[in-house]
Amino acid sequence: MVPTKHKDILSVTCILISVIIYFFPLFYPKPSIIFTPEIYDSYHLSYSQKFLLWESLQKNTLPLWSQKIGNGFPVLGEGQTGIFYLPNLFFFKFFDHFTAYNLSIVFSIFLVGLGMYYYLRLIRINPLLSLVGSLSLMYSGLYMTRLSHLTLLQGFSLLPLIIALTYVSIHTPSYKNVVILAFAMSQQFFAGFPQASFITILYAGSLVIWQRKTHAKVIFFYLLTLVLTLGLSAIQLFPSIEFLRQTITPASFLSDSYSQFTYSLKDILTFLYPYLSGNPLDGTYTFSFPGTLRFFWENNAYVGALFLIGLCFVLWVKIRDKSDRLFRQYLVMMLLLSFLFMLGKDSPFAFILAFWPFNLFRVASRFLFVFTHILIVINIYVTHTSLQKVDKKWIRVVLFTFFTVNFLHLFTIWSPIQIRIPKSKWLEKPEFTKYITDEFSVKQLYTNSLYRQLFIDKKPWKQKEGTYLFLKNTLNPDSNVLWNIKSDSAYPSRILLSTARMEDLLSAGLKETDKELEVKPLANKIIDISGIGYLVSVKPIQSTDLQLLTTATYEKNTLYLYKNLSPNPRIYFANTIYLANTLEKIKLLLEKENTFVPGKSAIINSFSDTIIPSRNTIETVESSEQSLTLQVHSENDGVLIISDTYYHGWMATIDNVPTNIYQANINQRAVKIMRGDHTVQFVYKPLSVRYGIAVSSISLLSCICLFISSLSLKGKRQV
Repeated sequence: MVPTKHKDILSVTCILISVIIYFFPLFYPKPSIIFTPEIYDSYHLSYSQKFLLWESLQKNTLPLWSQKIGNGFPVLGEGQTGIFYLPNLFFFKFFDHFTAYNLSIVFSIFLVGLGMYYYLRLIRINPLLSLVGSLSLMYSGLYMTRLSHLTLLQGFSLLPLIIALTYVSIHTPSYKNVVILAFAMSQQFFAGFPQASFITILYAGSLVIWQRKTHAKVIFFYLLTLVLTLGLSAIQLFPSIEFLRQTITPASFLSDSYSQFTYSLKDILTFLYPYLSGNPLDGTYTFSFPGTLRFFWENNAYVGALFLIGLCFVLWVKIRDKSDRLFRQYLVMMLLLSFLFMLGKDSPFAFILAFWPFNLFRVASRFLFVFTHILIVINIYVTHTSLQKVDKKWIRVVLFTFFTVNFLHLFTIWSPIQIRIPKSKWLEKPEFTKYITDEFSVKQLYTNSLYRQLFIDKKPWKQKEGTYLFLKNTLNPDSNVLWNIKSDSAYPSRILLSTARMEDLLSAGLKETDKELEVKPLANKIIDISGIGYLVSVKPIQSTDLQLLTTATYEKNTLYLYKNLSPNPRIYFANTIYLANTLEKIKLLLEKENTFVPGKSAIINSFSDTIIPSRNTIETVESSEQSLTLQVHSENDGVLIISDTYYHGWMATIDNVPTNIYQANINQRAVKIMRGDHTVQFVYKPLSVRYGIAVSSISLLSCICLFISSLSLKGKRQV
């Protein structure tokens, strides 16, 4: 008989080999990248964010802030880049960005299998069935349809492992296990997908609360784990809280959107077959209902015919073993609760989703990760218990055959929706980039509607390579970073309040018709103020201030690239200052003729000094992502405008003396300059990062002390 330890090694090896075989085509013979039936998140978010990380790591820095996104954007604060997630730091430091991206996907799926296998072994499932459960979760629709969403994938890939470590902490409470669990949980925070951490904490917490043995001690250790987790994660959490406070939804999503993405009852059919509720490839999948959005890749968790829910409960009823009744009750309860939360607005628990912290997240259907994890655990657990009562060899042979066929089915069923694009095509420069020859930013007008038209509303959805190459010309954020082009916009999880106000004013100055887009004087001023040098539009633009550079056409769709003839420079002195502290006042001021002059005027909500127009000079001494040094000369007192995003965390000095930064032109920065020659320096040094480093360092030191003391106590007991 093969020792159990050897069986475990063999099972983990099988998990690793399956991952290597599945993803091998991404590396050889032609390196390629994989994504499900849409391109937006994979190209414009996941890959671009990781490219920023790779670019910084090659320079031995971290991307706390990026000037290429949104005229300045807090990359660390927004969080989705996963800057402090250890696998990211390793892969994107030591491999090229394309290989690192694919390795991140491979590692995430392997981690899913490893965590699931560990958990099933902890609850005394034999190695073979544990292997079956781990492979079923790895290649389920839950993860295979989300390969394009790397940050989400990385966050939820840790869920099975954290649940396993929580189980260990419950049954073997010690400071060593507390530290290990806290480290794993902090890594999930660092992965950059907070909802994954929130759902995992709820799931792990329910497992802790349900225990009755050593109840108080177990709860104490779990609470200590959470404190250490938050402490270790402070270097990410503090900047993220700072970012959240400056967005349009600082406390929660709006009441009509916090559960906008829900799990439709129709999608239950996907547990029988992934395409029974529709297939995006042939146009039969409905992406929205009144008041609700649904996506194929958000609502699919097909795990194969083995895991039919009816079979699960039939077997469950037949089991009369009372030794684990409490655990089985817990599993059924959590299966039901997670399912009800998945339903979002249609759930009897919908009122709970309206409360903090549930309302921080829009996609209620992601409780599907808990539901599917428990569903597999139940089925494997029931099968294991049933086989212990059956001693017929033929039944075991049939089950083994069934498991093998089910695995091969899962292994191959997702290939139609996992489109592979060769590296050469993925990194091929869009045609429009040839016409962008200076450092002014790019702005997109209504290009998102083209994405929806081609990928969501189109019946059937097409997999033509030309579609992707054509849409790359939108230069939508954050894909612009791949081509070293600045963008006026960002693709964040939440929108900064000041950015949203500028967008509102721009929208108020645009008039769209069936055939063209009219840019009114208000919109022209906003475009100039923002330093936008280029506009990409889905329709011809009517404006004397814009020059058509080129077009790109694919089938019946056309993109237009325009050059703005009078964009504001990034840095300039304002000759005239206007005071306005509301959006309506600013709008009225901008709409007045011969009043506000972009590049010469500025709007500041609180400024009492009088400015006299004078001659001045500006020389850029040093400019980087997180600092700017200028040498300026002004004959009179003046106001220096920096057309970068106004954001807490930026500090300014004039001749090494700290000075106040004013909020100008809604979302830009301004400093008061006295007459004469001065050195002006802007540096991004947010207090949230410094406090976060301090708290994380203290927490790490505490974890090390607890871990060492736990090992010392264990050693003394053994002696």
